[in-house]
Amino acid sequence: MTRNSTTDTTGRTVDLRQFYIARTLYVFTEQLIGISIPIIIYRDTNDAALAALSFFAIWAPRCLFPFVAARLIDATKPRVQMQAVDAVRIATLLVIAVLPIGAWLLIGAGLLSLLNLWAIALFEKGLNAVSPASGDAQNDSAVATFSAALRADRVALTISALISGTLIAFGSEVLLIVGAAFVLMAAHVLQARSNLLWGLSPVRAEPAGLRKIAFDVFANTTLRQLIYLLWALNLLQGIVFGALPVLMETTFQKDPAGAAALFAGIHIGSWVLLWAYPSVARRFSRPTRATWAMALSALGLAAAFLTSNVAVFATAVCLALSVRNILDVETIIVRNREIDSANFGQVMTVFLPLIYAPFAIAGLLVTWLFQLGGPSMLAPGIIAGALLSFMLWCFVLRQAFELQE
Repeated sequence: MTRNSTTDTTGRTVDLRQFYIARTLYVFTEQLIGISIPIIIYRDTNDAALAALSFFAIWAPRCLFPFVAARLIDATKPRVQMQAVDAVRIATLLVIAVLPIGAWLLIGAGLLSLLNLWAIALFEKGLNAVSPASGDAQNDSAVATFSAALRADRVALTISALISGTLIAFGSEVLLIVGAAFVLMAAHVLQARSNLLWGLSPVRAEPAGLRKIAFDVFANTTLRQLIYLLWALNLLQGIVFGALPVLMETTFQKDPAGAAALFAGIHIGSWVLLWAYPSVARRFSRPTRATWAMALSALGLAAAFLTSNVAVFATAVCLALSVRNILDVETIIVRNREIDSANFGQVMTVFLPLIYAPFAIAGLLVTWLFQLGGPSMLAPGIIAGALLSFMLWCFVLRQAFELQE
């Protein structure tokens, strides 16, 4: 019995490790495209508004996810879905590599973004199945599990940002995108070798309608408040990310590809904080540590946009968004406690697009601000938004975390 138990534990560990690595490689390819296309478009067209609009084009298709996946995500074998999603993503990447700058490039990037969200939902199902999500005694384990997953993400995001910035700086955009396709193939092989998605059974019952799923999500006080919190955080982060390539050149007189290095700094800072976070979680309550994260994030963003020095700006932005990213650990745990595992996928088809929608809105806002008055218009909005987000947290949104203590 002990021997079989040890064997099962070892096999489960190997499965989880392969799943983490595959997830990390998937994130790597998503980052390569997500940060590269706005930079490429701005460098080739020198049109700030078009570069910001490309950020919108990449994120907006994710809002279509519920209409595409709601009837498939739980009722179809996750492994089969991942195979289909990967096949289309690889084909899309290869097509993007030969597309000229213009509408077709943005359409391809948008399709890829939609497929990436589908893969994220499937990975969430796999991690949710093996990670404890309820019970105070299991909180430390959940924090450690999801911190490890997000740390792996940050490693991928850091490396991909540095690679993409280097290749774009040398004009090797085609090599960048084709390379991403080959990394995606390797990720698919690793994910296929893990048994985590194999072990998830499809739910054959007729899926609930989108309206009912959305109603149930917003009827849940905790989920509703998490959505409001993530709206505020992602809108601010989306504005910063959507504007960075233009800011690097117009405000700091740097190569727009330098935005990739700043992205890398953000991800390195996030990795360090996530590495230390399980220890912090054992010392302080969830509302307390989340409040400090909100405060430091707001102060960092305000400080970043009050300076014209690129070093101060980069340091402050990296601090703000690194601290903000550790809130993902908390929101994942709180969210998973509120979602029944039987319809986890269906709920995620609504929840994920809702929290990612602010990135698309941020692209439109940055486009409008650039057309209205240029990069100088960003600072007042970012500072006001950061301070307002912290105030909303203190008076309203903190309740979602307090209910889970």
